[in-house]
Amino acid sequence: MHCSVSHAVHSHRGVGEGERAAEFGADFGLFNNALTGSFDYFSKTTSNIQATPLDVPTIFGATPPQANVAKVKDQGWEFELTYTLKTNAPPTPMCSTA
Repeated sequence: MHCSVSHAVHSHRGVGEGERAAEFGADFGLFNNALTGSFDYFSKTTSNIQATPLDVPTIFGATPPQANVAKVKDQGWEFELTYTLKTNAPPTPMCSTA
């Protein structure tokens, strides 16, 4: 089983963009590892994203400054399942030479 949590703050011109991320997962094997799998969950939130506001009227007369206008959250999961058939038979050649 594995787990990690991180927090980072990135500075851009004195204004911070924050990011929080977490990931949790588990790996397993059953039946002498003939059936294996893993499950992972992740969540990441980025806040204070710098962008130019779109709602500034054109009469303003200048390019508006960038501001903290967005927050994005990404999250999801991944599941993997694998079955390996183990036999005692010798491998069959794919082609033969005469």
